[in-house]
Amino acid sequence: SNTPLPYINSNTNISRIPSLKEMDKLFTTAKDDEQFCLILTLASRAALSATEIVSIKKKMVIIAKDNVLLRYNSKTEEKLVSLPEDAKRKILCFLATRPMEPEEYIFKNTKKQPNQISICIIFLI
Repeated sequence: SNTPLPYINSNTNISRIPSLKEMDKLFTTAKDDEQFCLILTLASRAALSATEIVSIKKKMVIIAKDNVLLRYNSKTEEKLVSLPEDAKRKILCFLATRPMEPEEYIFKNTKKQPNQISICIIFLI
């Protein structure tokens, strides 16, 4: 319903988590597109932002025993993200079919630059 919440400005954007039905529809749409499916999995299962996803370089994917980690480095800290099983499988298959240098972004446009994506599910549902 459109009942306003108390103490919230009417111009405030309120985010919501997609329903399971909406997520199923997204994954059904993505099933034939390996890149889109991986991006969607990283966003929904590993809780990565669009900025974090497009910044992934091959060298950031760390395989350690039974884990696959993503290593993000900033000037002040290092962040390791452990991928869940489905995301782990998808990223390893994705990388196995695309030879690239360690410094290359895994999601790149035709000019070999990182893709600019916006994860916007409203248009897909």
